[in-house]
Formats: sequence, structure tokens, C-alpha cells
Amino acid sequence: MFSNYRTNKRYLNQYYIAIIGLLAVTNGVLYFFQAFDWESFLLFLPAVVLLTIPNISIVVIAWFYTILLCVFRSDFDVFYLAYIPLAVFVTFTASAILHSASHSSIRPRWLGRISGEFVGLWQLNGFPLWVISHILHHQHSDDPVLDPHPPMDKSYWRFLVGMRESVLTVTVNHYFSLWGKNEESIRNLKELALESKVAVFLQVIFWYQVLGPQIFTFFFVFAVAFKMAHYAWFNYATHVHTKDGTIIVNLDQGLYKIVNFFGFGLYYHKNHHLKPGLFDPRKLSPEK
Repeated sequence: MFSNYRTNKRYLNQYYIAIIGLLAVTNGVLYFFQAFDWESFLLFLPAVVLLTIPNISIVVIAWFYTILLCVFRSDFDVFYLAYIPLAVFVTFTASAILHSASHSSIRPRWLGRISGEFVGLWQLNGFPLWVISHILHHQHSDDPVLDPHPPMDKSYWRFLVGMRESVLTVTVNHYFSLWGKNEESIRNLKELALESKVAVFLQVIFWYQVLGPQIFTFFFVFAVAFKMAHYAWFNYATHVHTKDGTIIVNLDQGLYKIVNFFGFGLYYHKNHHLKPGLFDPRKLSPEK
């Protein structure tokens, strides 16, 4: 994917156009074969729109809004609250799978691509765009200009709210470094911004149809907010800023042991940077 991106200036545009077409057909099939409650959907539509905005504060607002809708529905049951902790543990596993798929460490290779695309569909990420930013992170770890998300000396909250903007800025600058900052490149990126927004909108509608309002709220919407907070904490905690620079660390104490169990050694991040192609970085021998 990264090589395709570096040799085809419209690679990401073509990807998102294909995804939009696939999601449009899939959503149409789902709508055709199952009863669709337009009245409920229109009530949830503001949250669907808000979820296209990659800002954790906005996503949390969307989650609280859907909760208010759900608790007043006749089909509400406290059992649905169990989907919240489930979303937490699934996020750890899904994040590890997405991480590994981006390095082609899932075999066979076709399974890695399918896994990455599925997790991207669930977490509202375009898989190739996630791969590109992640590779740039490995190539320029903790560089204040070239790393998409260097924690530096920021507070966690400042890092969290600014992480998406930082990723986009670095990715756009890298695109310009490849193809130049010209009228065509700017037009391609403007189209990409619109295409990705439409794709996310269709992704959210897909999960609303598949899961139904209650599971959509307590599992999916919460998971979107949690994964944003978790990705930020993951990068913040494993890239430690010191007076002598930034060091990358492995974390396996306390709650991190539980996360590493569900996430296949996800917080063994120093090991991951030493050998990115290893599916479970806990298996890297100590002398490495």
C-alpha cells in the first residue's frame, strides 16, 4: 500500500471511491432485506453526522446523545450496558490486529488485508491511510516535524485533542513532498477529504443497520470514542519524553498485563520498533 501511495498520486482517492461504492451497495442491500425504521434513524441521524468529525469531544457528545435516545426506547434493557466493557477489550484486540496488519505480519497476507480493512471499517479508519501514517511514524519516530504523532512534552489531554490534526498535517506535507504543492495536488487532497467524509458516513450507517440502535450506542459509538483515547494513550505512554530526548519503552506492569493479553503484546512498543514485522513483540528475545 505504501509503495502504491508513493507511485500513484490518486491512490487514496481511488481507494475511497471504491469503498464508497462498496458501502453504498452494501447499505442498499441491508435496507432492502430488513425492515428499516426511518423514524428511529432520523432521531439518530445527528449522532451519525457527528461521528464523521474525528474529534473526541464531538464523539463523546454523540455518545451521550444516543444514550438519551436509547434509555427512552421501549426495547431498552440494562443488559446493553455490558457492551461497554466488551467494547474496551475488543478495542485492545482490534488495535493489535490493525497494528500487525499494517506491517503485513498476519499470515496469510490476504487475511492480513481483510483483517485490516475490517478493523478499519469498525474504527472508522481508512486502512491504507492508517498504514501510511503508521509507516511515517516508524520512519521518523518522535521527530517533532516528520512524525505524525510525537508526544514531546505535551500533556496527555493536549496530545489527545491535537493528535488527529498532527497526523493529517504530516501526511499532507508528505504528500506534497512526493507530488509538489501545486493545483493538482491541492485538488486531489480536497477531493480526498470529501471522499473520506462520505465513506465514514456510510460506515456509520452500515453499523447502525447491522447492530441496531441499542448495540450501536453502547458498543459501537462508545468503542469509537474509546479507541481515540486509547490510541493517544498508547503513543503517549510508550514514547516517554525526557530531558535527554524521547525513549520508547515496553509496558507490562499492572493493567498493561491485561491489555497485552488481549492485544498480543501491544504495549511492548520498544520491541515493536526493534522488529516491526513480529506479530507478538513479547516474543522478541531479551538480548535484542
